[in-house]
Order: sequence, then C-alpha cells, then structure tokens
Amino acid sequence: MSRPLTMPRTLWAFLACCGLVAAGAGCNRSSDADDETPKKTSKKDDLKISPLAGKLGTFDEGRIEVPLPKNWKESVNEEPADNDPNENLGRMNTGSQRAPGILVKVREYPDFKTLGESDLRKFVRKRADEITKERGFKKKLDVKQLNLKGGFNGCVYGYTVNIGGKKFDRLTVETVVDSRLYTLELFAVKGLREESRPDLYAVAAGLKFPKMINKPSRGRGADDEEEATDEESEDADSEKSADKEKDDEEMSDEEE
Repeated sequence: MSRPLTMPRTLWAFLACCGLVAAGAGCNRSSDADDETPKKTSKKDDLKISPLAGKLGTFDEGRIEVPLPKNWKESVNEEPADNDPNENLGRMNTGSQRAPGILVKVREYPDFKTLGESDLRKFVRKRADEITKERGFKKKLDVKQLNLKGGFNGCVYGYTVNIGGKKFDRLTVETVVDSRLYTLELFAVKGLREESRPDLYAVAAGLKFPKMINKPSRGRGADDEEEATDEESEDADSEKSADKEKDDEEMSDEEE
C-alpha cells in the first residue's frame, strides 16, 4: 500500500507566509481605494442659481448688460434717495408688487479697476467700513466675498429695514469693473429673502461688460476668506431715507 504524499513542515510554513503576504497586499489595496475621497466642491458650485430668461437691458452707456431671471420682468425704475451716491440704472420684479424686486445701481469707484480674486480681501474690508458709515449703522456690517460661476468677483451683504411699519430684507451684491461700482439690490418681504437669493445670484453671474477695458487681476489674495455665505444679515440701530416712495425707513434693532 502506497504512502500518502506528505509535504515537509518547512514548505508548509513557506507557503503559509506567502499567502499571508498576498492577503495583506490585497487588504492594503482595498484600503487605499476606500480612503480615496472626492475633492471638495468649491462653494461657488454649491450655490443655487436660477436659470435666465432674457435681458433687462444695456445700461451705463453700453458698459453693462443685465439679464433677467426666469419669471422676472422689467419694472418701473426708482429715483435714488437724496443720500444715495448711486445712479439707479434699472429695476426688475416678479409681478405687480414692489417686493421682491432687484434694483441695479452704479457709481464711480476709483479705488479699484476691475475686481479679481486677489483684490477681494481688501475690497470686502473697505466696503464693510464704507457701508457702515454711509448707512449710519452703529455696528459694523458683515460683508462677505462672493465668487460665482462665470467669473463674478465681488461681495454680498444683507440687512433689514422698517418701511411704513413693515419689515423688509435687503440683500446686496456688488462688483467693480473699470473703476465703476455696480450694485444689485434685492428687496424682499421680511423672511422671504432666501426665496429670491438664487435669482439675485443669477443676475450677478450673468452680467456682461461689453466695453471692459481693465481685465480682472489674477492670483489669489483671499485664501482665508469665505467664497460666499448664506448668513450675512446684519441689523443696525437707525437709518433714515429720503426715498420718494418711503416716508420713513429705519434699520431694525432686532437681531436676525
């Protein structure tokens, strides 16, 4: 009777070690794949932006083309308040009511040429100081930088006003092109501002400047700043306006 084949113990040990090594290598490959995580999506890609559906018009002697978000239309322009240094270029809304509405403004702004990412930190800080003084706020307004698809570089800030005993929200986006400060000001019923934020951002992202002379500066200058924010409301103590449509306008003391 033949004896069963046997394998030396040393050979068994050798094969076992090889198996462990192979298994270990396989585990390592699996772990590496599991650890791979997708790159973080930039905040500008996360922001909700409404679709566009037309053009409000070309303003400022052909320097700026302003688009219309879907379901918005041109409305009667407003005269600026006596203490407002801006020129009102045009206005849009969604229906017969004043709110929600977006007002387009412009003024000379020699401090910057055309905003690029490297300018934003300085621009945001400067505007925070200027707006606080212009509006007569007792505490500094929270201004954030805003970057949108299409190359928009600017800032965003918001606050609440009292008009005729009713509260309204304002959300404002600004940029500078060829030393001109362009402002988009959303006016909404208190608590309904966020419904129109994607529309405001759509207008900003869709702005065109056919006569632009100075291209945006290159490079990064605001690595430690937020690209955009959904929480930049600020109430202050008091502000009075000579706007023809408003008898009295005061900033709310209530924190949002």
